[in-house]
Amino acid sequence: MILSIPAFFSTFLSALQTYFPEQVDPNLRTRNTPQTEVARAYDFIIVGAGSAGCVLANRLSENPNWTVLLIEAGGNDNYISDTPFLAEFLLNTEIDWNYTTAREEGACLSTGGICSVNRGRVIGGSSTINDLIYVRGNRQDYDDWEALGNHGWSYKDVLPYFIKAENMTERSLANSKYHGTRGPLTVQYSRFVTPFRDDYVRAAIELGWQFGDYNAKNQSVSGYQQTNLNGPLRESTARAYLNPIRDRKNLDIILNSFVNRVIIEDNVATGVEYFRDNNTYKVLASKEVIISAGTVDTAKLLMLSGIGPSKELQKHNIDVLLDLPVGSHYVDHDDVIIFYELTDAPTVTPSVWRTNESILAYAINRKGPLTLAPLGCETLSFYNPQSSEKPPSLETMHCSTGSIVSDSEGNRNILRFVILNIEPYSVGNVTLRSNDFRDPPIIQQNMFQDHRDRNNLEEGVMRLMQLMETETMSKYSPQIYEEGMPFCAGRTGSDFAKCAVEYYSIPGGHCIGTAKMGPDSDPDSVISSKDLVIKGMKGLRVIDGSIMPTLPRANTNAIIIMLAERGADIIKNYYRTE
Repeated sequence: MILSIPAFFSTFLSALQTYFPEQVDPNLRTRNTPQTEVARAYDFIIVGAGSAGCVLANRLSENPNWTVLLIEAGGNDNYISDTPFLAEFLLNTEIDWNYTTAREEGACLSTGGICSVNRGRVIGGSSTINDLIYVRGNRQDYDDWEALGNHGWSYKDVLPYFIKAENMTERSLANSKYHGTRGPLTVQYSRFVTPFRDDYVRAAIELGWQFGDYNAKNQSVSGYQQTNLNGPLRESTARAYLNPIRDRKNLDIILNSFVNRVIIEDNVATGVEYFRDNNTYKVLASKEVIISAGTVDTAKLLMLSGIGPSKELQKHNIDVLLDLPVGSHYVDHDDVIIFYELTDAPTVTPSVWRTNESILAYAINRKGPLTLAPLGCETLSFYNPQSSEKPPSLETMHCSTGSIVSDSEGNRNILRFVILNIEPYSVGNVTLRSNDFRDPPIIQQNMFQDHRDRNNLEEGVMRLMQLMETETMSKYSPQIYEEGMPFCAGRTGSDFAKCAVEYYSIPGGHCIGTAKMGPDSDPDSVISSKDLVIKGMKGLRVIDGSIMPTLPRANTNAIIIMLAERGADIIKNYYRTE
């Protein structure tokens, strides 16, 4: 019997309380240090307990002589965020910042040109609400960083930090020189597998693509999705890096606390001011402040603190401390989502996952469809439609379920394909709405400002159509699910591809660059790539996705973790030298 969505969650919670109580035990969540226990000063203050902040808190507090304060604007994760398949239910909730773009021209038209920008407002940040996809990108991405003058950031320099962070548990990959098995972050395939996982690969091979490990030597392959899961559970950075050190005495963590400015004296960061429980507090940093608030909120916090484009700050009556191009290099991937309806196919329908049997399989045996990766994705393909000799420009996520957050699809057999333009040319920006820290910033992505981005996605849709016409997939009699894409109903071929990209495009959720790093000679950079310190400042570093100078060909969570691992070593080496 298919349960209604409310009945499913009620039954699921009851089953967890009975059979999997540790998943709902509040004592196993991150401890929120009471304000009365917050010290006047710490050696390090980290703003943002996201993909980077959790890593930094772990690595810096390894030194028992250092005190660390980690400040997070959101609250704790929960049993829903722990459960991989239920990730769609996390979006546009209290643990999401619920940002949107300014109106885009020729993109996101199904929602009036206003695109959702989902960012985690919760312990673990976006690693707690994302799709858990573990991708590193192409070696050329990092060699390009090096070529831009960012010495020490080439592929050979960053690979050891990917390996350091990783605990690869799949035997077929664990022995590879490209993978690590001793790191905090567990990587595996989903426990639940449908027949489509191999069908996607067979169909890709029919198109001339290879099967392989996209995190190894050659990224241009189709491969089983490597996922940040630990058994049946989401492996966020909070679970991987904070939970194992919950008793570390030199680390304090405060939740639901919003940093509204960095305290700066004579171009030296001395602490932060934060808002908690309707009160404003100050805390000092004897060594430094590290901002890891994410690409959007790092830019916002820097500008509120007087670091940013002088015209933008003056417009909002903010004193200009440093005139730097903060917020001016916002880059993200562009996605388009395509739905297909099949006949007599083993898709993950509500009759598979929204049942008592599914709930008990998860709660008792830690198995079943609820352990499947978010969106039901099982395989990834990376390819360049123009030349197989060039790095990939497109990524396709092959997912074995439709939307799970409503009953609009009934119990139809739906597949979802997410096509990503992973070689974007368009550049946007983040600016302030006001000088009030409670107001969201303005995000202008400028999707398809460069026509090459639109053309690339349209090519990706055409390649998907070819994939669905292969012998492997055609046995399911696939048809575009027009009820899920009503604006493009009745269109075919390139006309459908153009329509789909216009109406059903969305931001990729992999935004970077608003405080990009660069050599001292780069006037467009904010951060020194040598030490990750803001140019012209002392005691203020930025370590998160905002510092990437260009956007790698990958979902960015693994990359941000790598940045934090290397950033932590940079900090340790600095004080070891001092």
